[in-house]
Amino acid sequence: MSDCVPPRALSAGMIVFAIFFSACGGGGGDPVAPPPPPISVSVTPSSANVNAGSTQTFSASVSNATNTSVSWTATGGQISGSGASVTWTAPVVGGSYTVTATSTADNRRSASATVIVASVAISITPATIAVDAGAARSFTATVTNAAEPAVRWTTSGGVITGTGATISWSAPAAAGSYTLTATSVADSSKTVSATITVPPIVVSITPDTATLGAAASRSFTASITGSADSTVIWTATGGTVVSNGRTAIWTAPVSGGVYDVRAASTLNPAASASVRITVTPVTVAIVSNSPQLFRGQDATFTVVVGGTAAANRAVSWSSSCGTGTTNASGYVYVAPVIAGTCSITATSVLDPGTSASASVTVRPEWLVTTTNDTNDGACTFAHCSLREALLVANASLNADEILLGSATVNRALSGSITLTDSLPTLRTPIRIRGPGAPILTIDAAASSVAQRRVLTLTGAANVTVEDVTLRGGRAASGGGVQLDSGATARLARVVVTDNEALSLVGGGILAFGGSALELEDVDVIANRAFGASFPFGSGGGIAVAGGSTLQMLRGLVRDNVANRFFGGGIFGNGSALVLTDVRVEGNEAYDAGGGIALWDSAGTLTMNGGVIRNNRILASAPGGVGGGLIAGASSLLTTVRMTLIMQDVLIENNAARTQGGGIQLVRNVTATLDRITVRGNSLGGIGSSPFRVGGGMYVGSLANVILRQSTVDGNTLSDASGAADGGGGIAALALETSALGSLMIDGSTISNNSSSAAGGGLGVGGAQSVTMTNSTVSGNSAVRGGGVWTERTVAMRNVTVNGNRASSTAGGIGAGTNGTLTLGNTLLARNVVGVIAQNCANVGTGVIATLTHNLSDDAACSTLQHATDRINTASGTDTALADNGGPTRTHRLLAGSAAINAGNTQSCSLNDQRGVARVGVCDIGAVEYVPPSTIRAASARLSSIAILPVLRRGKATRLSRSWFAESGLGPAATGSKP
Repeated sequence: MSDCVPPRALSAGMIVFAIFFSACGGGGGDPVAPPPPPISVSVTPSSANVNAGSTQTFSASVSNATNTSVSWTATGGQISGSGASVTWTAPVVGGSYTVTATSTADNRRSASATVIVASVAISITPATIAVDAGAARSFTATVTNAAEPAVRWTTSGGVITGTGATISWSAPAAAGSYTLTATSVADSSKTVSATITVPPIVVSITPDTATLGAAASRSFTASITGSADSTVIWTATGGTVVSNGRTAIWTAPVSGGVYDVRAASTLNPAASASVRITVTPVTVAIVSNSPQLFRGQDATFTVVVGGTAAANRAVSWSSSCGTGTTNASGYVYVAPVIAGTCSITATSVLDPGTSASASVTVRPEWLVTTTNDTNDGACTFAHCSLREALLVANASLNADEILLGSATVNRALSGSITLTDSLPTLRTPIRIRGPGAPILTIDAAASSVAQRRVLTLTGAANVTVEDVTLRGGRAASGGGVQLDSGATARLARVVVTDNEALSLVGGGILAFGGSALELEDVDVIANRAFGASFPFGSGGGIAVAGGSTLQMLRGLVRDNVANRFFGGGIFGNGSALVLTDVRVEGNEAYDAGGGIALWDSAGTLTMNGGVIRNNRILASAPGGVGGGLIAGASSLLTTVRMTLIMQDVLIENNAARTQGGGIQLVRNVTATLDRITVRGNSLGGIGSSPFRVGGGMYVGSLANVILRQSTVDGNTLSDASGAADGGGGIAALALETSALGSLMIDGSTISNNSSSAAGGGLGVGGAQSVTMTNSTVSGNSAVRGGGVWTERTVAMRNVTVNGNRASSTAGGIGAGTNGTLTLGNTLLARNVVGVIAQNCANVGTGVIATLTHNLSDDAACSTLQHATDRINTASGTDTALADNGGPTRTHRLLAGSAAINAGNTQSCSLNDQRGVARVGVCDIGAVEYVPPSTIRAASARLSSIAILPVLRRGKATRLSRSWFAESGLGPAATGSKP
């Protein structure tokens, strides 16, 4: 049989097939015994499904073998036991596993069971959830496909309570996303997590904003979401907070501002809300309608407190000066007796840091509250007389004010304060203010027996009196007001009336001894001065003497009387007087200076603008000089000098008896008179003087006078005795022949004056020297020298003498014995004696001499024999005196006049009487010829100019020379005349 061994092992089937169908060695041999049956192994159960970690029993049986033992193997899990039956424990990892039993007898013989192990699964409930901070929630884990259902719990936050499949999880305070994880104990790789959202804690406060007054309270309520704990903690940045759980009461502080009230979660203080509260500050405002009070006056102040409740609006009051009390109406304040500024303060009781102040000005005036002249020893707001106010003011060296009543505080005064005794002499600075001169009068109610003046000032007194009438004073001097020893007084809008100086000077006002008197818009009316010897009885209205000063602006001096001597209106002796736009009217003096007298001592009078009108000398006066004004000295022996400066003054309708009907300037006076008008004054009557001179103006011994751009018109000199000596318009006559004086007349017109003796326009005699240039003498009349008569030297250059008349001799100009008239560039025309032409005449040794280049329209001026003189030649002038430009009226040259270009240019001034430039060869006479074409051109240039004259209290100031120059009629004009 060995030969039949196959080369390799054969399968059992193949072996059987070979047994039955094959023969070895040619097919012959012994028969073969059948093989034993094969060993077989079987496992029960052959398949199974188990959970991880579970056990399964498997049994094995072996057939066809005597040895039935088996060995067990598995592809996973664990086998416990041996023999025909074993326990197999499944692994934790799911899958397909085999359990194999192998025959011990034939290890080639085995059998296997297939085991399906299910995978471990785990789940959690709930898997996703939101949990409020601090809240707890149950979670359950379920494990499947595992023999062991237990789990282990872990978390990323919060707290786990309990074990097993179900636990409790408590959320943390912080918001966020958290995980809760369950891990299978059976299979640690098997886990499951729940996602837990913890929302943020949100705190809100109601109301969420507020505005409160100081110390006010408000309730606030907090609400919380996202937290299991609804309690809060309350805090505030100011004020006080009282909490009651979620509700709190906050009380504002007393200081205004912005504050925060905060509610924070108790569970998580980081979670909070704030409400911003505006606290209005406490405000204090004082209400007062009396920012100014008089001394001792009371006023009630009230207060308005805001920013807090009514219960908290109390204030405390205080004042820096003065006193006060509190009542239901407010704070009743009483001003102190010392003037100045006081502060009244109201302070909040709730908030002492908050207050308000009101300034009260305690007025400097002492308020006079009664017209009764009483003295109870005090000047109070309730009762203060003028006497009491003066006493208290006079006792202080400080400047004090006295107010005579006040309507604003129901203390108006009117009528009269009638004095029962002399007021105290004022020695300190005081201002007295009244309600108006027509409303209130201070009446001295004096008599020759009970003498007293209204006010007396001395020494350091510097007193201002305003808006009151001063009346009824009777005293030896200064009947109404007297200043002495350097005192100063200023009166404004005051009327001084019906006062008398009984024996000395200054019926209305007297300033002497170096005192200073200033008057502004003051009317000095109907006062009187009496006296027995000079100068007493002078200065009926005002007397200024002894180095004192008077400055008077505007105002009126009227109807005053000097019953004995000088200055019915104003008397100045050794003093300086400045009058601006003052009217001196209707005054009367017994002897001299009916309006104004500046006499017998060094002094000055400056008068700018104004009027001296209707003043006169008493009809019974033995002298009777200077009807409007007199300035000078009574003796040639005095060395004092007086200065008079007058501009734009009207001297009108004044009357005297023997000298200077309008104005008289004699002995040591230097006067400059510019643009004055002396008009309508008169001189006449019987007096002690042997001379009757100067119906309008008299210039006497040692007087040096300049008269420029002025008009002397319509004045008269008349004397029924026939003793008049001349100068109806102006007389320049030195009564003392050794006392040389001078008069210079320039750019002026002397017109329409008359004299019952010599010199209708101008009469010159004695030791006087007169020069007349660029002037006009027109329409005057006299017995001798209708225009000019001289007994002294008179020089006339560029003068026009036109239309004058005389009844005896020299219709135009005449020279008497010792008289000399020298003429240059002078034009004489239409002058007559009666009805016969007579421009010139000389009597006795009188001389009329030529300075060349004169023109006479008749042959009477036979002494004008120079080759350049033109005798018996038509003048070619207007017959009428007219306004031809400039400040005065003139006679215009007509075209073709023989006077044109016939003058001596070397002796002509640059301008003519009008201020018009003399062009080329100058003309004879006062007026330079201007061709009509030039006038028309000038008129065209002026047609667009609005000319508004300057007004001085109703009087228009004349246009100046510069105006003519600018118009083309003055020095700017050039060229020659035809």
